[in-house]
Amino acid sequence: MKNFATFGLLALCALSFSQTVAQKTDATPATVKDLLEKPELFHKKRVETVGIVAGFEQRTSQKGNKYVVFKLHNEKKFVNVYGQGLLDPALKDGSRVSVTGEYVKEKTVGGRTYKFEIGINVNERAVRLMPKQG
Repeated sequence: MKNFATFGLLALCALSFSQTVAQKTDATPATVKDLLEKPELFHKKRVETVGIVAGFEQRTSQKGNKYVVFKLHNEKKFVNVYGQGLLDPALKDGSRVSVTGEYVKEKTVGGRTYKFEIGINVNERAVRLMPKQG
């Protein structure tokens, strides 16, 4: 009976974990153009989009917090990407990537306003390299 109870507990834990992973990877696909032309449709939602990296920087704030910023563009349009922590390996400008994170059309932090931004969690494989289109 004890083995049955242990097995049941392990099965319940595994099910709970799989549902948590499924929720974190459940993102709405969107193009950069979609995010810019219909920002209210995606505001505060988890999105996944593909584009080209530009202006990639890994920085440390005055308080010692590490973070990453870059622009993700598709043709002439772009959205901003921000994440706490560092990406390893670092991205290179011109890389084609898939980005998954929470999109906001506008937010204010410390008196500064940021628009059209995808917030990523660098520990979740939120940025994946994609093959270049030929």
